[in-house]
Amino acid sequence: MDEEIKSTLHLLVGMIDTLGSKIDNLEKRMDNLEKRMDNLEKRMDNLENRMDSMEKDIKDIKEGQNEINKRLDAQAAMWGLHEEAIQQLKAKKVI
Repeated sequence: MDEEIKSTLHLLVGMIDTLGSKIDNLEKRMDNLEKRMDNLEKRMDNLENRMDSMEKDIKDIKEGQNEINKRLDAQAAMWGLHEEAIQQLKAKKVI
């Protein structure tokens, strides 16, 4: 009976050791996953910052385009008036 109890205790101790090893491995894996998650969060933060920066750049570019369009419209209007004046002078045979 003592031998049977000792055998059972050794078996239990072995099972507990095995379980402890598995738990240690799981803890290591969880630590690695947490590190990976932290890295992913940092990367996401960097991407968000880059997106914010790009949105600002796009807004600035659009504002610049609007200003250029206004200037081009003004020049086109002046050239249109200029061409019209030339046509009138040609019609009057001044040119």
